Amino acid sequence: MIKSITKGLVPRPLLMALAVFLNLVPPMTVPSVAAEAVGPSSRPDQNLTGTVFTPVPKDPYSTARVEEIQILGFAGENAIWGAMGQDHRGHIWFGVSAEGGDRSAHLFEYDPNSREVFDRGDVVSRLREVGVYRPGEGQVKIHSKIIQAADGYLYFSSTDEEGEEPDGSRPAKWGAHL
Repeated sequence: MIKSITKGLVPRPLLMALAVFLNLVPPMTVPSVAAEAVGPSSRPDQNLTGTVFTPVPKDPYSTARVEEIQILGFAGENAIWGAMGQDHRGHIWFGVSAEGGDRSAHLFEYDPNSREVFDRGDVVSRLREVGVYRPGEGQVKIHSKIIQAADGYLYFSSTDEEGEEPDGSRPAKWGAHL
């Protein structure tokens, strides 16, 4: 099943945030996937924040370019809550939260050169693979920016909401993972 982020998966304000984020990486500045891997830039702020800074457009008030991105759906798909980042190749990574289903957020990779989106897996399955999963545990959100560190790995935090009180008086049953 393919679902459009503009047709119910992402609330309009977050869609606009994604569009602005994507507009920061015009196609002409994205390194080619076929090109040799690019190392960290000479701007440490870009490396630590997973962003690319481009020159100010001639008309900064012009309409931003927006593209609809198709993603594969999964059981319980819900929304993107700002969990985004960029790797050294210019690929954009984002987390889609879950509500129901397997109660596990998914990590997606978007290649702006090919305009393809790849589901790179879900949090709970990865917790099982590395031996830290607790029976019944859910991790419904990737709840941070996604950062590529100097070692080349992507880092983010996930969290659960089961049993959490909205006023913060009771934390989630399962907590979070880095």
